[in-house]
Amino acid sequence: MEKVTISELSTMPVYEMNHFARWLAKATDNKRKEDEKMNTEKLQKKMAALKITNAELSRQVGITEAYVSQIINGLKVPSCTIGKRIADTLQCSLDDLL
Repeated sequence: MEKVTISELSTMPVYEMNHFARWLAKATDNKRKEDEKMNTEKLQKKMAALKITNAELSRQVGITEAYVSQIINGLKVPSCTIGKRIADTLQCSLDDLL
């Protein structure tokens, strides 16, 4: 999408403004998700160091093994609660995994 100035935005038809607002919201949300992703390399190293398998992590955290796999592969971003449970299970802080 092209850069849009404030003056252009104020003269933009409503339907274009709605499109721009949806695009901006999606771009912002994607950036937020990218910032909150767990560092999969750190997560895997911590699991390896503690000899914890995906199955064991899923059991201790209370989530499915498939969800653990999605987090490890960077396909899903866990909630803060789940992230904290993962960190506790791996005996580290949540910041250590980000």
